[in-house]
Parts: sequence; C-alpha cells; structure tokens
Amino acid sequence: MSARARGRDRGTTLVELIIAVTLLGIVSGAIAGALYFGIQTTNKSGTRLDQSMSEMAVTRYLTGDIMSAEGPLRINGADSRCGAATLILYSRSDAVLAAPDTAVMWTLSGGEILRQTCTTATGAKSTVRTVAREISAFDPTCGTATSPCTAASVSVGFTAAAANGVPSESWSLTVTRRGVTS
Repeated sequence: MSARARGRDRGTTLVELIIAVTLLGIVSGAIAGALYFGIQTTNKSGTRLDQSMSEMAVTRYLTGDIMSAEGPLRINGADSRCGAATLILYSRSDAVLAAPDTAVMWTLSGGEILRQTCTTATGAKSTVRTVAREISAFDPTCGTATSPCTAASVSVGFTAAAANGVPSESWSLTVTRRGVTS
C-alpha cells in the first residue's frame, strides 16, 4: 500500500471531531435562538391583534346600540323580564312602534363581553353573542348618575387582559345618544 493511500484511510482525528461538534453546537444554538425569538414575536403580535380586534368589535356594536337607545339606560341593573346585565339599553325593533320593546343587554362574564337582546313584553331572549374575549374590565358610566341614566353622553371603559408578555390595554368609548339633550 502506498503512503498516499494510507493517508486517506487514516480517518478523522479527535481534534477535528471536537471542532466539528463545537461548530455544530454554535450553529444549532443560533438557529434555536432565532426560532424562539420568532415564536415569541408572533405570539405577542397575535395578542396585540386580538386586543385591537376586541376594541374594534366593541366600539362598532356598542356605539350603534347606545346611539339608538331610547329612554333611560340601566347600569349594573336589571329588567323585570329580561334579567340583570352590566349595561341595559332600550330600543324599538320597528320604527312604527309607539315605545321601545327591546332590551339590549351587555355583560362581562368570564373574560368575555356578551351582547343579548330581549323582548321586554315577553322576556324572549336572542342567542348570546360574544363580542370580545380576554377582557378584564367593562365599566359603563353615565354623566354623574349611575342608573337609571338619562344623560346624553355615555362612556364605557374597557381593559383587555394581559397575555403572552403583552401588558393589558385599556381604552374608553364615549358616545352621545341621538335625540337626548339632558
């Protein structure tokens, strides 16, 4: 066997093996760190998006309900046929009716803001709709009075719960009711 053939058959040395394992460890650590950072960023972005979507959904539906509400609102009150809720607004299901016949009930339950309508004459309720999730506070106020409220302006404060390393996010909504001048 020639000296050249013997050189090719000798294999790898311990030093070469240690260098290869060290380089593999460095590269693997960098990849693992990048993956971890990417997953954390994605989770935080998703949480911020959820908080923003909750704010938009509540603002959209609650603004319309408050603007179309007639008569006094009830805050942390109850309707004799429809039950208790954090905020109860009364409106007409049809413009030709002489008086409001529908209670729109908003409640915070188990971290969800729920909206339900109820026919005040019969107590028949619609399906409960979840408007927003991961909410830790839902606080309606009405001028200086609490309930029943006849003020023209209604404010509602909300807090989206902290999650995935993203702090809680608070916002408020102030709506002027149509046709109310007090």
